Amino acid sequence: GHHRLEAAKRLRLQRMPVRVLNVMPEEAIRLAEEANLAGKPLTTTEIAGLFDRRLRRGETESAIAQAFPGAGVKANQVEDFARITYLPQTVREALDDPAMARAFTPAHAIELAKAQQKYSMPADEVQAFFNNVMMKGEYTPSQVRRTLDNFAPAIQTQQARQPDLFGGLDFSARYTGIMAQIKSAADDIKSLEAVRGQLVRIQNFVKRGI
Repeated sequence: GHHRLEAAKRLRLQRMPVRVLNVMPEEAIRLAEEANLAGKPLTTTEIAGLFDRRLRRGETESAIAQAFPGAGVKANQVEDFARITYLPQTVREALDDPAMARAFTPAHAIELAKAQQKYSMPADEVQAFFNNVMMKGEYTPSQVRRTLDNFAPAIQTQQARQPDLFGGLDFSARYTGIMAQIKSAADDIKSLEAVRGQLVRIQNFVKRGI
C-alpha cells in the first residue's frame, strides 16, 4: 500500500480509502507478494525468489503456480524455477537483462542452477562456465545440460584428487584452461545434435518417398 500512499501524497489528498486486514505475519507476506506481482511486471529472478520463499514456507508447487498464473510457470516447474535464486548474482543480473533474452533464457538458467545443486558447484565455477562457455556460443538448454552432466563430475573428481592444484591457483588460472576444453566439447555436442537432426529429416524424407 505504500505506492498508493505516495500517490495520494503527491495528489495532496486529505483522505485515502484503505482496507485493513487482521492477518498473521505469514498471510501478510503472501498478500504483499501477490499485490506486487499484480501491480508490476516482475523480473525472472524476482519471481524465482518469490517461489523460493514460498517453498521454504511449506507451500506446495501447485498452490504457488495457481497463486501466480501470470508468471507462466507450471506446477511441476516451480521448484526448478526457484533454484535460479541460488545462481551467482552476476548470472542472475544477466538473466534479467533484456539484451540477453535470446542467448540466456530462464530454461538455460534452470539447467545451470540444477547442475549447480546436483554437483555442488561453487559459485566461481558456475560463473566461469557462464562466462567462458554459455556467453561464447549459442547453445540450447539441452546442450547446456549435456555439457554440464559430462564435465561437472570430472571436475569434481579432479578437485578431489588434486586439491592443491585448484586451491592454490587464482580464479582465472584455475578455470580458463578447463573451460576452454568444455566449450570445445559443447560445440561438439551442438554439432552432433545438428547432424542427428539432419539424419532424422533425411529418414523422414525417405519414408515419405517410399
